[in-house]
Amino acid sequence: MGRVFDKNKRYGTRDPEECRRLIRLLRDREKELGRKPKKQDMTGKEVGAIKKCFGKWCYALEASGIQVPSEATLERRQAKKDKWARRHRASKERRKLRNRVPESTETE
Repeated sequence: MGRVFDKNKRYGTRDPEECRRLIRLLRDREKELGRKPKKQDMTGKEVGAIKKCFGKWCYALEASGIQVPSEATLERRQAKKDKWARRHRASKERRKLRNRVPESTETE
């Protein structure tokens, strides 16, 4: 189905029931329009609630099953996560080295 609601994400709404309601709203709007809904097809409050729950509009469409991300998009997202993880590990190692007590041979 694609992206699902994750209560551990940093988005504002952590209520899964509210996110399910928004998914139903998106699916209903898709049936009503006969195409993928755009932000312009929703009210400002609906768009705000959707973005608060899912972060990005495309993530909401993925969670509702309306839009399926391409392989290239999935690969790009994974590469971005991997790059962040490498930088985080390197930063953690630098902090560890900076906060250590010097060896006796280093102080001479």
